[in-house]
Amino acid sequence: MTSGGQSVGLRHWRLVLSLMVPFVFLCDARSDAVWRNTTKGSSKWNFDNVQPKFIRYTEPVTLRVAADEWQPHIKVTEDKNGNIQLFGPMAELLESLSYALNFSYTLTRPPDGAWGAPDENGNFNGMLGMIQRNEIDLALGPFGMTEGRARVAAFSRPVVIDPLRITVRRGKPKIGIWNILKPLDWQVWVGTVLAVLFVGAALGLFITTPWTRNTGSSGSLLRQALYQLWDQIATFLGQGMSYIPPIDSSRVVVLMWLLAAFVITRSYQGALTSLLAVREIPIKIDSIEDFLKAKEYRMIYETSTAFTAYLKKSQTGIFRKLHEANLAGRGEFINMNKMPEALDKQVRTRDFAILAEDLTIKMLLSEDFSRTGECGFHISRERFFPLILCVAGNPRLPIMRGINYRIQKIVEHDLYGQTLRRNANNGTSCLQPISTITVNEAYDMASLKGLFYLLCAGFGVSLAAFVVEVILACGVKAV
Repeated sequence: MTSGGQSVGLRHWRLVLSLMVPFVFLCDARSDAVWRNTTKGSSKWNFDNVQPKFIRYTEPVTLRVAADEWQPHIKVTEDKNGNIQLFGPMAELLESLSYALNFSYTLTRPPDGAWGAPDENGNFNGMLGMIQRNEIDLALGPFGMTEGRARVAAFSRPVVIDPLRITVRRGKPKIGIWNILKPLDWQVWVGTVLAVLFVGAALGLFITTPWTRNTGSSGSLLRQALYQLWDQIATFLGQGMSYIPPIDSSRVVVLMWLLAAFVITRSYQGALTSLLAVREIPIKIDSIEDFLKAKEYRMIYETSTAFTAYLKKSQTGIFRKLHEANLAGRGEFINMNKMPEALDKQVRTRDFAILAEDLTIKMLLSEDFSRTGECGFHISRERFFPLILCVAGNPRLPIMRGINYRIQKIVEHDLYGQTLRRNANNGTSCLQPISTITVNEAYDMASLKGLFYLLCAGFGVSLAAFVVEVILACGVKAV
């Protein structure tokens, strides 16, 4: 019932602790550290007058330690005989504290697999309940520190601060039906339309003025303007001009328009080719607000955590709305060791999301990528409710100040963070949010759907115009 074998990281931790407090391992802590035996479990010592860095048991002491699986912090295995082994950063932390403070330990797991949340009477379940009932001396966790939990347990210095995030399955790539309009910004489209109207009107005016040298022109200003407007639209689409301006002023207008049209059309063609090869990946849930709006989705939480306890007490704001959604049946609470199965069987194929700590989600996705070779999930950009994660001790445990001192040094040297990063295989493979992908394949109807929508709309407008013309023509003949 011990933690796993010594790793390179564990030896590094012990070396750092030894260099920080060189006298601790060569002599007794202090002569005023008095050992007193009790019948309630752990040995009791009085370290009230001892500096934290000198706190250390000088006689054999066995502590009762509770732990349960929460990757990436700790992995727990148990054989058929009930022998428990611990692996991961928290296991190395426990071994380092055991070495530095001179205690051995026995391991146990919470019967309900929970960390700890209070009921209506203030009685906690999980590992914090075991501390409250004086069944253990130390609970590894790590635990999110809250005011309610601090009433029943003595928390250590923070091991890590970890915010909550949401993960859902990544949407299937979709083609934007209006990609044909996206190469140009709406302001460019408006400017282009206004330029075509201006050039058509200007050339119509030049043609109908008395001082032009165009003897072949006839008709009113409106008719000539419409003819020129049609001519400029054809030019913009790559056709030649049917009318050559006779005077220099009109030729300057046409020259500047042809230059602008050339730049716009070439820019449009190049950007359109790229956009037609792009597939958009819809992001359905990127925040709590998105989840509340997506009524078909359900959220999976770890049971009996600091966050779930906070949700129950929330009276206003978005957390209250989230709690009401849970009461309406949109929340599901499971133990942490069930999270990988929930990710694979529920989130991957159904409308489920997981709300958990950032490091936990990254580890889940890392293991999934190692197993499947695919990044099939999206992590929300929104981070919220940062948890201060600590080790929880029995308030009767006399070495908590010594534990705090050593945890502070371990964190200051980033030993815990380095171990987390070392254990996260493929941990960065699926972290970058992806909203689009590029493909190399033939354009299909879905790729050009927006174009056909515009074509049908144009045919409809032309049909309506034709009907109006026929009606007007019939009316003129009747008169």
